[in-house]
Amino acid sequence: MESSQGALAARLRTLMLDKGVRTDPETELRFYTGYQYGTLYDWDLYFETLTLYYLGETEYARNGVRLFLSTQRDSGFIPRVFQREQLGWRAEEDLEHCKPFLAQTALLASRYDGDFEWITPEMRHKLRKYVNYWLDDCDRDGNGLSEWNSGPHCGEDNQFERAGGWQANFCEGVDLNSFLVRECQALAILMEQAGDIQQAKDLREAARARKDAIQRLLWDSNEECFFDRHRRTGKLIPVKYAMAFATLWADVATPHQAASSVKRHLLNPGEFWAPHPVATYARTEPMYSQEPREGDYSACTWRGSLWIPANYIIMQGLRRYGFREEAAVLADRSYAVLAAHEHPYEFYNAETGAGCGQGPFWGWSGLAAFMLLEIEHDCDPTALDATDLKKPIQAVQQAINPH
Repeated sequence: MESSQGALAARLRTLMLDKGVRTDPETELRFYTGYQYGTLYDWDLYFETLTLYYLGETEYARNGVRLFLSTQRDSGFIPRVFQREQLGWRAEEDLEHCKPFLAQTALLASRYDGDFEWITPEMRHKLRKYVNYWLDDCDRDGNGLSEWNSGPHCGEDNQFERAGGWQANFCEGVDLNSFLVRECQALAILMEQAGDIQQAKDLREAARARKDAIQRLLWDSNEECFFDRHRRTGKLIPVKYAMAFATLWADVATPHQAASSVKRHLLNPGEFWAPHPVATYARTEPMYSQEPREGDYSACTWRGSLWIPANYIIMQGLRRYGFREEAAVLADRSYAVLAAHEHPYEFYNAETGAGCGQGPFWGWSGLAAFMLLEIEHDCDPTALDATDLKKPIQAVQQAINPH
């Protein structure tokens, strides 16, 4: 398998470097984007950084963080896209805060080579303001849970049933608040490295309180599943979606919650474990679909299709709760759907494995090339307690290209 993995990685590297490298005209910083129109997206930056590191390209992550921070407003708000030229939908995206992955990306970039000095005091201050905006301004009812503005804001673009349309502002997302637990913890580590022990302590307490709020307010003991909460009604939003299993990746779920939700729902062929898992909506959802429906926001669909970043988060979460065999199966099937095509696609049909959306796609889908190798070499570059990322990443690189 290693020779075929090596060939796939080589093709992927050529595609990504030929298509995705851009230079910001104002700062002359080189950055990476998976989209042909040059937009740098918030959580794409994180997953593309992982892919690029395995391909030996470490230049772009730091610049991506710098560019996002350069757009911060006085309130701490950062638009969730970075692009110098205006796009048709940019006015709406300008009102939606950058997803909580910047501190995690900065930590990943720092841990790889052990260098934290590139994060200046000004950058740490901006990162804290950006996290505070999520914790305070986006928690409109003060219950310890923050809200997405819309389906497009959460990145699972057309999951309107749970997150609403533009500026709906009601969805206290399981995914969002799990990401925030990790983001607070990542920023706490950056603060500790800088000697700011009090800020680190405050951030760890914010992460602990958010974890408690997720367990207390978003768990349905009857369904044995985490659901989003509607801020205005106080009721759970009964939509089963794959990214809710981010509770495993963020170590938020209790062992009982993890075991029951995984066995009852995730591994259930009638729900998420489609022929090509993981379906991003449970197959029991009324709007479950592999193709966009009339009136959808865009050509991409998160109402059932397979998306590699969701698979990646779920794989690492499964490993953390002892589902190592199931994680290996998911990694193997993710690799298989990527390798079955001449080039990566933006997403895949969970029923047939067909490529969908943009293709060739040089964004985060390439991460599937390394998932099984991460398991084989016990490598989790997303682990917040990791201290040396270079050795495990290099072990995966060596497996791909032993010569």
